Amino acid sequence: MKKIKTFLILIILTITIFTLTNPATAALNFKNVGTGITKTASSAGVPSSNLISIAVSVIKALLGLIGIVFFIFIIYGGFLWMTGARAGKEKEIGRAKSLIINAIIGLLIITTAYAVTSYVSKALEQTK
Repeated sequence: MKKIKTFLILIILTITIFTLTNPATAALNFKNVGTGITKTASSAGVPSSNLISIAVSVIKALLGLIGIVFFIFIIYGGFLWMTGARAGKEKEIGRAKSLIINAIIGLLIITTAYAVTSYVSKALEQTK
């Protein structure tokens, strides 16, 4: 249990370091954020955002993050399997197999949800 806590703390710290220490966030000017985004989007050929496209973007981002978590669980399950196999612990190997199978199922569910979200968002964009 202590190894799992240590592993999760390490992952959280890594994600925090990479997201909060981005040099671009320090140079961000918050006064003209809306106009800058609009100018950039129009020059890139992206249509102006509405509530549906913002919601879809948020949902896709969350599903992507959850998919990354499940992928990390698969890697952690493989680590448990390899260390359990080396030590000859059958209970640990069984736990690792269960973790990998559950993570794969979760990843399939998230992938399906992402595909459904993409399909629905494209269908909503076509009805405009």
